[in-house]
Amino acid sequence: VVVAVETGRTIEFFNIRSGKLVRHHQAVVPFAPRDVTVLAEAQGRFTLLATPYDGQQVALVEWQLGAQDARVTPLNWCEEAWHPARVARAPRGAGPGAVVACRRDFKVLYISASNWTAPPTELALVGSVARHARPSPSGQWVYVAMEVGQRNARINMDTGETQYLAAPEDPGNVSVAPLSDDLVAWGGASAVALQRLD
Repeated sequence: VVVAVETGRTIEFFNIRSGKLVRHHQAVVPFAPRDVTVLAEAQGRFTLLATPYDGQQVALVEWQLGAQDARVTPLNWCEEAWHPARVARAPRGAGPGAVVACRRDFKVLYISASNWTAPPTELALVGSVARHARPSPSGQWVYVAMEVGQRNARINMDTGETQYLAAPEDPGNVSVAPLSDDLVAWGGASAVALQRLD
């Protein structure tokens, strides 16, 4: 179990033993982390991404099970990179990676798994507060919840086209969970709405 500890400015690694959490390691990051996403894991080696509540900095955290230290690489991406998600592909033949909504920069970025520290690629400039981005189960679309403006967006991960969708919640949505390529759950201030697209 990996935990982002905002007040401690750490990413903490736990194991579950006899129904209890046992802490293995603490990795200090240069900001108060709001979220942590596991990007890769192989043979006890973990690559994670810590993201902040505000600011432009994110941190790549690499840790080997049992090691005394983690390698932390600060990166500048965009203003308020919130809730990254793994994707299987991206436009123009790009392979696996991650996407992230940039809340204050009004855009969605793609980061290639071939080099997590390389500069991100801009997938779309959506023109409003991009709060949350998530891929559909097939990976064909990345849906983007937009906090204001009464519209949301989706990005075709084959062609790169951005489509705008009427938001079911006024003034907009704060979260998204694609259930299939054309059925999406949108989270609002006081309700969850299902939207089916043709």
